Amino acid sequence: MPRSDFEICVRQILADCDSAFHYLPLQYVNNTNVDNSSPYGAPDVGRASGKAALALRSRVALLAASPAYQPKGSYTISEDSIQKKWLRAAVLAQEALAEGQMGNMSNMIPMSNELIVGQAVNNVSHEDSYAEMLFYRFSNQRVHEQHHYPPMWFGEGKCNPSQNLVNAYHMTNGYPITDPRSGYDSQNPYVNRDRRFAWQINYNEAKSNEVATERAIEIYSSAADGTIGRDAPGYDFRNTWTAYYIRKGMSNQPNRNYNPDDPGATYNDFHRNPLLRRTEIWMNLAEACNEYAGPEGSVPGVDAANTPVAIIKRLRTLYGTGNNYVDEVSALGKEKFRELILHERRIEFAFENMRLWDFRRWKLPLDTPILGIRVYKDADNKYFYFGTNPGVDDIVVQDRHLLSDDKYYTSPIPYAELVKNKNLVQNVGWK
Repeated sequence: MPRSDFEICVRQILADCDSAFHYLPLQYVNNTNVDNSSPYGAPDVGRASGKAALALRSRVALLAASPAYQPKGSYTISEDSIQKKWLRAAVLAQEALAEGQMGNMSNMIPMSNELIVGQAVNNVSHEDSYAEMLFYRFSNQRVHEQHHYPPMWFGEGKCNPSQNLVNAYHMTNGYPITDPRSGYDSQNPYVNRDRRFAWQINYNEAKSNEVATERAIEIYSSAADGTIGRDAPGYDFRNTWTAYYIRKGMSNQPNRNYNPDDPGATYNDFHRNPLLRRTEIWMNLAEACNEYAGPEGSVPGVDAANTPVAIIKRLRTLYGTGNNYVDEVSALGKEKFRELILHERRIEFAFENMRLWDFRRWKLPLDTPILGIRVYKDADNKYFYFGTNPGVDDIVVQDRHLLSDDKYYTSPIPYAELVKNKNLVQNVGWK
């Protein structure tokens, strides 16, 4: 059999999602028997639902409309055809919200750690978590903490947030830290930032957990007295390269990996690792509508109130972030507003395995160096930061040598599959 056309594959996936939505219950509720036609209750929570099928359909439509799959000039794809695919993505996102009974923008909620980790997420009646998480992996373990806690908290510090990401969090007044109006101070870099920053990133002097007596994180790599912070680069070979650790999705309770009162006893915590979220559908809608009609344009089949500007403003408001900047970017047109949408996706879905696919579908640059910082502590316990002034004192901790070649935006088809079927065509650039 020949390799199917890309659009044919997309339509098949969308049809499969339609079929799944038809046969699955819309959601599982905190009840063992809802009614005779829908005997699905709490024991089935975690299984695929109708809402999950709608969310997946929305994601597929958005990816299918994205530039990586619509290469102008390479195939006989017209601008009208591309616009129709953005329209399809917008309409399917709107339908997901309506048919999935997911409410309007006022129902959007901030993605705090209480929705992801802790005793409460084990309860189906945890309405906020349940409404936001449309499909997720559920577990009662401490693998996340073992992998990502700082080594001095008996973790392995495996994934270090970059200064590139830290620079992306706007100030609470809504302006980027590179804007003179933001009020950003590179020597006091973590004050008055978008609330998602403190929820997602562990930084110097932050609390790794909620125990009042626990020490703060020490990420100073040098000091007047010759010491090094216990969590800083260089103190332990497993410590962070960048001077940051992950906070999002990590248990904030004591004794996860080590119990000083009983070294043989450690404790798990409940986790919901999101795979499909309600907020993603809203972001899909914002992006598709922007591509079709601009930041404030009207889109057939989409509620008039659901403009890209309105959606992004609502999202930022959830975190106490100002919106004057959103209006300024909107006035600059579709391309600039696209950058803002991708920026909001970057921080809203941080550490949820979404960023890679935004890189691939928009063919964003892959060779950007990874930045970190260094911190010095003087004799008066005052901290001095190096690398926190973007474009002025950047500290490169890892170069990325991937060129923006088409091959790096896809994966190769495994050789074993190619030899099974001579009609398969390898992805561009791979041999």
